Amino acid sequence: MKKPDLSVPDQQCYYRSYEHREDAILKAIQILASRNKVTEDEAEKAFNRMKLVTLENELDDHVQKKVAFNAGRAAINPPTPDQMDRLRDTLERVEQLTPDSRVVEQIVSLARENTKAFEAIHPSRQ
Repeated sequence: MKKPDLSVPDQQCYYRSYEHREDAILKAIQILASRNKVTEDEAEKAFNRMKLVTLENELDDHVQKKVAFNAGRAAINPPTPDQMDRLRDTLERVEQLTPDSRVVEQIVSLARENTKAFEAIHPSRQ
């Protein structure tokens, strides 16, 4: 459904789901950037930088989805309570990560889960 066809509560729920995903991506970027400041392992730094670029691209794509939704060009599936719980859970798990240890594998895994959950709400291909 496109924005004009959605009820106000469904629109609000979409925006909350959007914000959960956006916050998870931003937090993951922050953690990886912080990790690169504390690690001395050059291979890890290079790998983290590569993942940072991936996350930044995901963030750009995510922002474009919201722009398309707001303009009425993109249809979404109103988020279900289960989808909202999954997005909130993923965000909480990302927020618990610290840059004190290698976190890239966890961030990549959580990002995948987060992407899959939001993709069900706002598909990339329409």
